[in-house]
Amino acid sequence: MCATSPDFSLITRFNQPAGWQWGHVRTQQGDDLRWGGSFPPTEPKAHIIYVEGLSEFAEKTFEMAHDFNAAGYGFWVLDRKGQGASGRLLREAFKAHSNGFKTDAEDLVKFRMAHVPFNVPVILLGHSTGALVSLMALHDRPELFDGAIMTAPLLGLQHAALKGRERLAALLPLPRFIREAPAFQPAEWMLRTAEAPKLKAGDFSSDPLRMLVHDYWMQKKPDLRLGAPTYGWIQSVCQAVAKVTRRSYLNDIKKPLQVFTVGHEYLVNNSSVFAAFKGRDNVDYHHIPDARHEILMEADTIRKPLLQAMDGFIKKIATNPRLSP
Repeated sequence: MCATSPDFSLITRFNQPAGWQWGHVRTQQGDDLRWGGSFPPTEPKAHIIYVEGLSEFAEKTFEMAHDFNAAGYGFWVLDRKGQGASGRLLREAFKAHSNGFKTDAEDLVKFRMAHVPFNVPVILLGHSTGALVSLMALHDRPELFDGAIMTAPLLGLQHAALKGRERLAALLPLPRFIREAPAFQPAEWMLRTAEAPKLKAGDFSSDPLRMLVHDYWMQKKPDLRLGAPTYGWIQSVCQAVAKVTRRSYLNDIKKPLQVFTVGHEYLVNNSSVFAAFKGRDNVDYHHIPDARHEILMEADTIRKPLLQAMDGFIKKIATNPRLSP
């Protein structure tokens, strides 16, 4: 471990909850994706499925699982194809790649049907690109989910070359060798706390401990490591954004949505998020000015009110079935 990283194995809230289960689900493409989950001591009031953002993995969600279990909810997480312990899409394992998020949405649906019980409401919690996947799954199979919570949803890119140009970038013909090339340097995995990258751990979270959790697990379990995204990943984001942000597409989503954007944002174009959800009766929108991109890994002054707002949203769905048509 790097000298600045504490031994997280000594901190209960960052470790695997008691009764945590691991498993695999086989996709339509024949891949085995890893999932994990844990449950409260009593019958869950609802099930939460966490849909990962870029380069995330189940171990990073252990503190979330503790919190949601304590609130009476089952917690589930699926490592998406290309990250975590679910295997990679390219021979160069450090490359963060995508062949389109439609497959991720289909994998999420299959996981839900195969492993998550139907006896209580099921709510998606999608972060960043995970929010795109969540919206696609909710749109295509609304009978399987009762609503979605989205943190820093990637409905538009902040990068100057792509901001407002996602629909154009989605249509560009890219040969395979470009699609699989790293869009940013270095392509190899590096610590967020390293000196070279433009982004530092503090750009993801202001909490001095939680901002190190990502690096800790990637050092402890080398198979989890992921580096810079490819041009194919970026184009897949643009294609999903172009699809999901169509007014007609969003109009088809009737289930309750709760959306959180952050003030210190390096990846998401918040204006695109606001434009997509403005005036929609089924959307509970919150902007957190002091938060950074990984809001669920933020300081307690931000994170605790966030979890309270999520709990209130989930309880409304769980106690009022009419909110989930």
